[in-house]
This record gives sequence, C-alpha cells and structure tokens, in this order.
Amino acid sequence: MNPQADFSWNAPFSFHPWALFSLFLVSLSLLSYGSLSLIAQLWVGILGVLVPLALAAGLALKKRKQHLPPPSALFLGADRDTPSVPAWLWLLLAAVVLFTRFFRLESVPFWPISDEGIYSVLATSLIKHWDWTLLWTEGKMEPLMIWLTGLFFRVDTPSLLSLRLWTALLSLATVLSAYFFARTFLPRWAAFCFTWLFAFSFWEFTLMHFLTHQVFTLWFEMLALACLGRYAAADRTRPLWLVALVLCNILGLYSYLNWGVVALGTFLAIFAFARRRPERFWDPWIFILAMGLATLPLARARLGQGGLSYIDRLFQLKGFFILLLGYLRGLFFESAASFPYGSNWGGMFDPILGALVLLGFVLALEKMPGRTLLVVLSGLFLGLLPGILTTSVELHRATLSLPFWILLGTEGALSLGPALGKPRDWVPFLALGSVLAALNFYNFISPYCDINRVPMERQWRNLSYADAYQVVKTLDDRTGPVYLFSDFNTDYDNKTLNVACYSFDALQDPRLSAAKPQWAVLIINSHYAPYLTKTFPGTQFRILRTDRPSPEPFGIFLIPTDRIGPDRLRDWIAADQVYREENMKVKNKNLNGTWSPYADYFSSLRDRYPRDPFLTTVYWEKAGLYAVFDKDYRSAADDYRKAADSLPAAHLDYDLSFCLRALGDEKGSRQAYDRAIQLSKVTVP
Repeated sequence: MNPQADFSWNAPFSFHPWALFSLFLVSLSLLSYGSLSLIAQLWVGILGVLVPLALAAGLALKKRKQHLPPPSALFLGADRDTPSVPAWLWLLLAAVVLFTRFFRLESVPFWPISDEGIYSVLATSLIKHWDWTLLWTEGKMEPLMIWLTGLFFRVDTPSLLSLRLWTALLSLATVLSAYFFARTFLPRWAAFCFTWLFAFSFWEFTLMHFLTHQVFTLWFEMLALACLGRYAAADRTRPLWLVALVLCNILGLYSYLNWGVVALGTFLAIFAFARRRPERFWDPWIFILAMGLATLPLARARLGQGGLSYIDRLFQLKGFFILLLGYLRGLFFESAASFPYGSNWGGMFDPILGALVLLGFVLALEKMPGRTLLVVLSGLFLGLLPGILTTSVELHRATLSLPFWILLGTEGALSLGPALGKPRDWVPFLALGSVLAALNFYNFISPYCDINRVPMERQWRNLSYADAYQVVKTLDDRTGPVYLFSDFNTDYDNKTLNVACYSFDALQDPRLSAAKPQWAVLIINSHYAPYLTKTFPGTQFRILRTDRPSPEPFGIFLIPTDRIGPDRLRDWIAADQVYREENMKVKNKNLNGTWSPYADYFSSLRDRYPRDPFLTTVYWEKAGLYAVFDKDYRSAADDYRKAADSLPAAHLDYDLSFCLRALGDEKGSRQAYDRAIQLSKVTVP
C-alpha cells in the first residue's frame, strides 16, 4: 500500500480559492492586529469568517456528494507526482531555518521563564550525580526532558548560551522530522510546502528558544506519524516500522503525559490496519503489550503518592465547549491570555497561516478521501483534547494538534498555486511564504519580547535576574569567576540565574573549585543594604531593574572577598550549599504537601552561626516564609521577629506586620509596619 496514493491535486473547486483566502486573510488580520471593539470583533468574526466558512463548507459538502472522492488508503497521498523542488529552494529553506534558530541566541527572548530555570537546575544536578527519578518538579512531570538536558549539559557546560543552543538543536531536529513525516504522506512539492509552513510558524518559533516538554513531544510526534505511514506501506514480514513506532511512543510517554492521546490514536490506527489485513492481526496487541511493559515503572510512579495531584488540580469536564472555543480563538487571532505559551500580538497562527488552514479545511471537506479526512479531523480533536479538558487556555497544551493544522494549511496553499512547470510559477508561493516567515519572525523578536506589551501577571521572564546576569557577566569578563550567592534570598522558585551563571560561578562549577574569586555576589532583598555596605567596606550595590511595583525589590551586592574574611566566607559557602540542596528538594515538592518539612532540611543552620547576624537572619526569614505558605502565621510571626532582632531590616518588619494582622493583632501589626517605614528611610552609607 502506498501512503501517497490518494492526495488530491489540482481538483476542481466549488469556489475560487483566492477569493476565499483573501476574505479570510483580511478578516483574521483585522481580528489579530486591529484595535476593534467587542461588537466590531463579533461582526468581523461572523461576516468575515464564520458565514463564509459555513457557506463554503456547505458548497464543498454538496460537491462531495455529487462527486465522491476515490476510495482511499488511511493517509494522504497524490494521484500524480509533482515537480521536483529546485536545489536553490532547499538551500533557501535551510539558510532561513538556520538563521532564525541561531539569531541572537542569548537575548531572544531576553531571559528564560521560571519553568525553564526549574528544568535547567534539575538537569544541572545530574552532572554530579545521576538520578533515575521518574517524576520531576512540583507538577510531577515525565523525566525524559530532564535526563536528555542533563546529558547535554555534561557535554556543553550549562550557561544561557548552551541552554538556548540545546533548544535550537532540538528545533532543527523537529524540522527535519517534519519533512520526514510530510514526505511519507505527500509528494515532493507538498512536503516542501508543509515543512516551510511548519518551520516558520509562530508556534514553532516559540519552541525553538524554549526548554519545555512540548519541544520533545512535537519532535517525537513527527517521527511517530512518519513511522506510522511507513508501517502502513511495509510488508508484514518486515516489522522494523512497528518497532520504530513502539519506540517513538515510549519516548513520547516518557516526555509528557499529554502523549497519551498520541498513543491512543496510534493504537486505533494499527487496529484499523489489522482489521483490513489479517496477517497483522497481532500487531495492535503487540503494541499494547510493549507499551505496557515499557511504561509500567512510569505508571507505578504516577499512581504513587502525589503523582496525580497536578492532574487533579487541572482536570475538568465542565466547560468543554467553552474551552474549545477559547482554544480556537487563541489559535486564530487572540492568544495573549496564554502568553508566554502563546503570542501577545494576534493568535498562534498568523493571519496568512490561519487563512490557509480555513481554506484547507473547506477543501478537505470537498475532495479529501473519507479515511484521510477522518484521520486529520481525529488528529485535530485528539491533539486539542489535553487542553480542553483542563481549567484554562494554555495553547502549548494543544501542541500535539499542530501537524494536522499544518496539513490543512498545506492543502490550502497547494490550491493557490499554478502547475509549477516553470521557475516563475514558484514566485507566488515564495512571496506568500516569505511574508509569513518574516511576519512570524518579527513577532517573535519584537512584540513577543516586549515586556511593555505583556500584562504583569503573564510576565514570567524576570527582568531583575536578566539585569543581574549582565552585571555578573561583566564582572566575570573583567576579573574572572565569582561566588554567586543566589540562594540566600526567598525566591525558591525562579533559579534561572543559576544556570545562566553556572560556567563562572565557583559555587556551582566543579572545574572552578581551585579558583580564588575576588568578588562575592549576593542577590538579596535591597533592605539589607545598610548592614552589608557598612559591614563590608568596598561593597558595590544597586537595586536591580524590575517591571513590577514591589515594596521589596532585589538588590545586587558586589562584595570583595578579602573584606568578608576566610572564616566567614567559608561559613557562607557551607550555608549556601545547604540551601541549594534544600531548594532541590523543594523543586520536587508534593503539590498538596505542606512546607514545614522543607524547613527541616536547613534546620541544622539554626544555631550554627551565632556570630554572623546575616546568616542567622537569612535562616529565620526562610523559616518564616515557609510558615506563611502553610498559613501558620503564629510561627511565621515568631520567625520574622527573631530575624528582625538579629538584623533589623525594613522588609522583615513588613512581613511581621502582615502575619500579626492575619492573627488579628492590629496594634502589633501597626507597630511593626511603622518600624518598617522608619527602617526603609535609612540610607546606604
């Protein structure tokens, strides 16, 4: 069976494709980029998208009944071959792919999000000691991303550049897999078109500099779909593609829970083949058995304590159709609510790709063979399912639907092209494809990276840490490695600075163990400035940039190590290591568990440094924070009081005031607040 046997090509249409495409393009452009009122959006959406789509779909179905498509294999194909793609077009595609993936690796986007920091820190921990833990992070995520990133960091020392290089290489692998998938089912020109639309879609642009599970699942999905097509065409006596298909699905399940919908779809496809070809009767059961045995350890971990807590928090059946409409809205014209897992300028699909997808959908209703149409629509539904079964719209949850959207977009693009017999026939597609690529790349490097366009609650890239990185990197260029004490502050979650500075941080990189850094760098609450600048002469201090109002901004302190003294420096390093180890435990915290057990991990530091008021205060401040998280405000108030007694600082009295108010002690709360105001007026000497 040839999986390229039935792809429709240059069939007659019930409408003019360019006219419908132009209408969709103008309407989606207005919805994506126009400053329209809600009423205007409704009118444009109804008259410019829904009504034309419904009319065209009705005409397409009518034409389909009059002239049924020929019987089909399960997947797409071609009723005749197409011209070879010129070598210069392949060179152009390769050049643009490489340029977009490696353009300003360290600065676009300007900083990783906190999730990337969590994944990177966990992967970095594998450099020293390998860990076969199956579920990672508070959300109990699958392990393959952490493991593979850890292996990469063993080859290329962790840094901001290596982190972005890793995701760029994964993006290249995904683009190659996309062509492998497309060429399995499509003729040469159609496969090139599919690869172009995929490689330069905004969706793929968001993944090329983004360490997230979706990078891996999309890569494995492309490979799995290609293997499925090869399996469909292969002789039963050659089980290579069935083995490859099983392997891709195992890798997918160890990458992300959402892969379950791909495994389900794969089983149904193999089962359909088995019904039509008796010699393959055992194949679906071999697939189930192999998948079950390979993923049994993962299933046991998932069903263990806390393994389902994140799923329980997100899963819902109520509001299914509302969520579906929300995802369609986010895909086609408005995805800012999903940022940074979506665009903040238009939808996840730019207007050109969105118009091609809608046009392709109409054409599929008219002339796509029945089994092929069933597979594409089923792929869209299964790919969207992990998203629409949750409590909110986050577009990356629907990443598994992307290949099927691009298939529809390819169908739409092919309907706009001429016979491609002469070089000039390539011009229309090149013009359209170039505008699409340029538009999405501009969106990625400009609006997507513009913090002024993003609501504060969706700004997950920390401007303060990006600012600190520039300071520390400049210091490293000037004087060499530093001691970066980034775990004395109370930000237990965002450790993006750790991976960015790993290669010149003597506290992290074992290769720097013999180094004698001239500077110790503290990233900590700025209200410690009066004490630190007075205690350690020569300290350089400034408040870090921030994009959000806060009564407690972080500051960066550059302290000469010779002013700290060898004994105190040794104590700081020892305490820092304890807090780092404790933070690794917090990264894998049970989502429904309490915080008090994690304070026990650093309880050994409670009375260890009685002569160092700074380390004593750091201890009680962290203990107080965890008590607040558990809503144990009485213990938290005691902890903050001890911290303030050891080293007076405005933010400690502010936190104490908050706890006392929660306990109903208005008088004590007011007194603590007044002390905080007075301390905040103390100037740095």
